[in-house]
Amino acid sequence: MKKAEAVSLMRRFIENRCTKDEITAAVALFERDQCREWYGELMDKMHSNAAIEVVDISDEQVLKSFHALESRLGGEVVNARIRRLRWTLLFRKAAVLTGILIIAGLAIYYMKMNQYIRYETAFGEIRKFVLPDGSIVTLNGNTTLKYWTKDAATRSMELLGEAYFSVKKMPDQRKFVLIMPETGIIEVLGTEFNVNHRETGSRVMLRSGSIRLTPENGQGKEIIMKPGELVEMHPGMPQVFSKKVDPELHDAWPSRKLVFENTPLGEIARMLTDAYGLDVTIDPQLLNKKLSGTAPIQDVDMFLNALSGSFDLKIERHKNKVTIQAR
Repeated sequence: MKKAEAVSLMRRFIENRCTKDEITAAVALFERDQCREWYGELMDKMHSNAAIEVVDISDEQVLKSFHALESRLGGEVVNARIRRLRWTLLFRKAAVLTGILIIAGLAIYYMKMNQYIRYETAFGEIRKFVLPDGSIVTLNGNTTLKYWTKDAATRSMELLGEAYFSVKKMPDQRKFVLIMPETGIIEVLGTEFNVNHRETGSRVMLRSGSIRLTPENGQGKEIIMKPGELVEMHPGMPQVFSKKVDPELHDAWPSRKLVFENTPLGEIARMLTDAYGLDVTIDPQLLNKKLSGTAPIQDVDMFLNALSGSFDLKIERHKNKVTIQAR
């Protein structure tokens, strides 16, 4: 981000005019040394501009303005008012500076209170992380997890992508909260589950324990999931789809293999796009072709070769583009 754009964003942040996404971006800026220097320059400029807006009335002007009044109303009363006005002017000047310092202080305080730890993976990358609370998360390709540190009472985070969680149960029963923007919220105490949250929707599969799922468009209705249950949600749709599944079909990817059981080829293509960044074109007649079996996914080319040989498909790849046809 260029300096002008960054400074403009920081100014809106300080003036509380940011959207939710802009707040996240602004907080991230303060992690960079260069941006902190720009922030200092911005605050100096704001101090200067605010000071100019104050009408500076000297003591001499104040006394001159009230001498005529003093001659008519009596010295004691007027002198008292002049002293009071001197203090008023002083407080006005102090208030301007204090107000700016408060804004700066609140910005820094807000920044600290909303700090988060960010975990990311690139296309095709699978990584495992230990979260600050001791829970373990494995991220599939093209996934971002933000772990907020502002609330000690709640382990709160936000996911975009796919992740497998092994949540540590805390002695004080602190909740583990996972936010899936536009689709729902998951609350757990200690369990293992898989979440796939992409732009098209979210799928939550519970392996063990129990979790409370609150769909975004479920009108406040909560779902208590049981092991082996899969729940699917989509942005803007009130319907929530639930079914029993074999957990092995949905959490095998951390060990770099995929297990299919009557899985539509269109769904596999979407996985290749989401996790590996591939532009996949499929013969429309093959979109609903159901596949069953296991394929390694050590790397995408190996996976495509296995997919081609196992299911009698003609698969061609040129850089980022993949074409799938029947033989």
